[in-house]
Amino acid sequence: MKTYLNINKIFIHSEVNNKSFLAEFGKKLNVIYGANTAGKSTLIQLILFTFGINDNKTKLIKILSENIFTRLDITIKKNNENIEYTFVRKDD
Repeated sequence: MKTYLNINKIFIHSEVNNKSFLAEFGKKLNVIYGANTAGKSTLIQLILFTFGINDNKTKLIKILSENIFTRLDITIKKNNENIEYTFVRKDD
């Protein structure tokens, strides 16, 4: 039986700038597009960072200096059962 991972939404908040970003994803195809330096790669790196996968912080130095925290809500579907998880990461 296959296991599926769905990213439902990501929330990023900068305590330094008091700014937030929220992206909600659909259940099928989601397209992230924009001009160069718009933040597409940074969004993907922050998703990995929140999972604890991207601990190479050199590409995220500027954003992490803003004292951010991230929240990632996902659903894992396995054997026709949906299990929801929330990952929260704050880098100190």
